[in-house]
Amino acid sequence: MASFPPSSRDPSRALRVLSLERNHIVVARGPIGVAIWRRPMEIASARVAHAALREAGKSHPGNAIYIIVIRGGVPPPNDEVRRELVAMVRSGASAYRGVAIVALGNAFVVSLVRSVVAGMQMIERPAFPMKVFGDIHAMTAWLGGLGGPAGAARDAEDTFEQASTRLDAKVAAERALRPRP
Repeated sequence: MASFPPSSRDPSRALRVLSLERNHIVVARGPIGVAIWRRPMEIASARVAHAALREAGKSHPGNAIYIIVIRGGVPPPNDEVRRELVAMVRSGASAYRGVAIVALGNAFVVSLVRSVVAGMQMIERPAFPMKVFGDIHAMTAWLGGLGGPAGAARDAEDTFEQASTRLDAKVAAERALRPRP
């Protein structure tokens, strides 16, 4: 018999897809928000992600977890998107338990993302733990060490997996519908 995290059995904490396009997905489930980018970040999708983060922080003060996943090949954000990301950090003063940025790809990609995040942290020092990771499992272990409700780290990983599956399904469906040359 399959074992599901507590939030997946609670209808009030079902996965809510806030934005789903070919380049990104933003979801929320209880105190967890996940944004996954597979193409360059656009200001509209960054604003949706920021709104989701604010909502999670208001609904779950001090317990909100936000995960930003950047898949390999995504270039650094432009200045407008970077300002929005700094505003995200600024808005989380007492709301968030932690923010994890996961850079999927090779070591160069992870280093590049780390440098962008370090620059943002120099502009606006976060009042919550914020860290860059090269894989999901390291992120989950870190989240587990932040405390909070039992199973929150596993819920975060499960939320990421569901969001990633939905984004991949959307991309696959669009490819299947595209006429062949």
